[in-house]
Amino acid sequence: GVFITAAPLGGRPSAEGLMELCVAPRGYFIYTGSKGREYYSDATQQLLEAEELPKEQRELVEELHRRILALCQQPGNTKFLGIGSGLQRKFGEVTMARNDPAGTVPEPESRRFMAAVRRVKEELDPDGTGLDLHDTGTDMEIFPRVMGGRPSFDKGDGVQRLDQKLGLHLSEGPNIVCGDTTSDLPMVLAVLRLMCGDKVVDRWQARLRQDDATDEPQEEDPSSDAELDEAAKEEAERKAREEEEEEKEARKV
Repeated sequence: GVFITAAPLGGRPSAEGLMELCVAPRGYFIYTGSKGREYYSDATQQLLEAEELPKEQRELVEELHRRILALCQQPGNTKFLGIGSGLQRKFGEVTMARNDPAGTVPEPESRRFMAAVRRVKEELDPDGTGLDLHDTGTDMEIFPRVMGGRPSFDKGDGVQRLDQKLGLHLSEGPNIVCGDTTSDLPMVLAVLRLMCGDKVVDRWQARLRQDDATDEPQEEDPSSDAELDEAAKEEAERKAREEEEEEKEARKV
């Protein structure tokens, strides 16, 4: 089994995380943190990177963490270190709590602190091209941007890198993928793409968006189902051809 969490993996001095909290015996599961960007290797007994973080982004995240920590040490802000997620230094991301699910901090005070964190981000990234901030209502997640403005790494990216690094063979299935928040959806889609191919998943997503666009029940479109079946058939044939080529190459050796 593989655990993919957005929380820090830990296992380093002053960087506690999943490794310090887990009580299961080592070797039964593969533990990954920061959305799958880092993982613990039982074979080498080391924390490894599934994908290297560019030096510029690494330094940006480190400086962001340093400045937010300094902000938390100012009068009236120390309480935010002890509620909800607190301050988490992840691999490629910083998470800062502004409240907890119980709403312990009054909303005006929570919003005041969020505005202060935004100012720290804007001081580091005045033109808004280097960092992005996502507010969950209780936590602020700040991470580097890439071309096009999308997050530099999500759980879908983590699944793909871990599949390559660890030889999980997710495309062969069967797989059970579980999650409980919207941040887990890219992980589910990544596994589906590995198993079914991009064409099938793209058409499936288009069908879901079409169904969500109206609340009125619609008649089934046989042509749409036929397209999905045809795409699935093409993907199965492609995989069969690849396996056949691999067998031929193996016989030559």
